[in-house]
Order: sequence, then C-alpha cells, then structure tokens
Amino acid sequence: MPVVCATLRIRFAAGDSYVTDMSRTAGHISTITSTSWHPLERDIVLTSSTDGSVRIWDLLKGKTTFQKHLKCSVVYRLKNKQGRRTGVACAAFDSTGRFFVAGTTCGSVQIWKVSKTTNSISSRPDQVIFNIHGGTRVNSVMYDQQGSKIASRGEDDSVLVWNAKNLRHGPLLTLKNIVSWYESSNCAFSPDGNVICATTSVKAKSGENGRLIFFNCNTNKRSEAPISELKIAPDGVSAVRVVWHPKLNQIFVSLSNGM
Repeated sequence: MPVVCATLRIRFAAGDSYVTDMSRTAGHISTITSTSWHPLERDIVLTSSTDGSVRIWDLLKGKTTFQKHLKCSVVYRLKNKQGRRTGVACAAFDSTGRFFVAGTTCGSVQIWKVSKTTNSISSRPDQVIFNIHGGTRVNSVMYDQQGSKIASRGEDDSVLVWNAKNLRHGPLLTLKNIVSWYESSNCAFSPDGNVICATTSVKAKSGENGRLIFFNCNTNKRSEAPISELKIAPDGVSAVRVVWHPKLNQIFVSLSNGM
C-alpha cells in the first residue's frame, strides 16, 4: 500500500496543467494535503487537495490509472461562502465510512455524505459552517469513534469540538491558546470520545517544552481548562502530531526534532 500512495503523490506532483473542470483530470492538479483510509473497506482511500477537491479512490474496481494501481471514483468540489472554489487542507472519514469531514483554507468545516455512485461529481455538502477559527486555515479535522463529535484545529491557536449532527449550533467546546506553528498540527480523541488532546509548539532555545494537553469533552461549558498536561519534548522542541489508537488506547506523538 505505501508504494501505491507514493506513486499517487509523485504523479500528482508532476500533475497536468491547471484546468477548471477537474472531472477531466485523472487526479488532483495541486498539492495533496491529507489522506484517509476507509475504516471498513481496505481498498478505498480519500484524498484532499489545495485544488479545491476531495477524491475517493478505488484500488480494486473498474478501469485503473496511475500505473494500474487505482482509480478516482468520485470527485467532491468544495466552495467558500461566496460560491468560489476553496482549497481543502484536511479531510477524514467517520468510523462508518458513510460520511467524511473536510477543513478548508478559507476557514470552513464541511460534512459530506459519501456518494454510492461512481464516476460522479458532487458540489453540495450535507452540512457546512463558514468562517470558523477566525477565518483562518483549518489544519486538522477528525471524528471521534462514536461519530457524534468532530474536532477542528485552526491557525488561530484554537481547537473546536462540534456536534457532528448539527454544526449550526456552534461549537460544543472552544479550547484557546493552544499554540501551533505547523500546518500538520492536529488533535486526537480518546477511544471513548470523552477526552481530547492537542500538541503545542515552542520556540527553539526557549527553555520551554512541547506539551500534550488533555481536555474533558463532556462538559456544559463553552470553554474549558486542561485536565492534564504532559511535557513530552526536550527543551526548545515542539510537539507536532498526535495519534490516539482507538483499540490499544496508546498515544503516539511526533516532535519537531524528527523524533
């Protein structure tokens, strides 16, 4: 599988010329920003791109492209509040694979129902909320394992937790001053969805340490203080990405020094 992804990225990076109608291209025409494997079907993968689209790829069915490894089966075109194309910074399936959530460069979170029709193009999300995170880029989005909550992390140093069934009610929880200087910085839910954690950035040679901060998700408050903080990096090193394994209940963190 890693070979397939590498081939996909190389071919997209080489890319075709930029065109308006992405249905006529074999793949993305700009930088790929994220990938997400289908939780139940091992031959389905989702990708997002700054070209304004999310694509679903099938490694098994139908005519294949990219050295006969995979085929783009569905294209989703994301737009901003003015109806113009917007770059997609991140996207992820829910635990059922029936929906995916995407965060855009214009500061929106959009939920899309996965189309059952192949070779189709979709332009209407199931839900959308605009101008969150102060209108800054949404760097990370994810569902909890229960599919009831969504977390988004933006360039405004905040993490927002949403009701996945109704984004329009506003965030259930707003976590501020979680400093991040990396576009790849994210957050992670605990396996039961009751806790969320996020990484922090620090300046080099500052004497400060990158941390992992934990918050309670089951609260009636709109903002919340941390329930725990762990210094997990050496002095002057940031904590960048975190993964909380849903079955092993173990946490993996990557650091800015390559560890």
